Amino acid sequence: MGGSFYELPKLETGAFDVGTGLVKWLLFLKGLDKSKWEEIAMDQPKLCKAMTTLEFLSQDREARRLYEMRQKALLDEHWKVEGQEWKGRRGRQKLLQMGMEISSIAKTTGLTQDKIRKLAEPDD
Repeated sequence: MGGSFYELPKLETGAFDVGTGLVKWLLFLKGLDKSKWEEIAMDQPKLCKAMTTLEFLSQDREARRLYEMRQKALLDEHWKVEGQEWKGRRGRQKLLQMGMEISSIAKTTGLTQDKIRKLAEPDD
């Protein structure tokens, strides 16, 4: 399997096909002039997000602190939802183990009977 090697110090915008995502990321990481960011980020949404984040974080300490607080809140919310889903799944499994009818669990939870049956299957 052949691959390309890029040396960051030698990487210039005119020397390589800037159309490839890898070269665009390398140019960004190398410290490409900000005036060319829009040009290389056009069809790269993740690169555009990285540029926006870097620009935001470069502002000042207070902006960084607010950004970090927001990120933490988003992660906390994500894990809270994950935990609730896990507890709900375990609760439905307990009802099955106790012998409650699948149709009753479906009526109570709003899930289909097929989904309830899948809960009875062992976890992978």
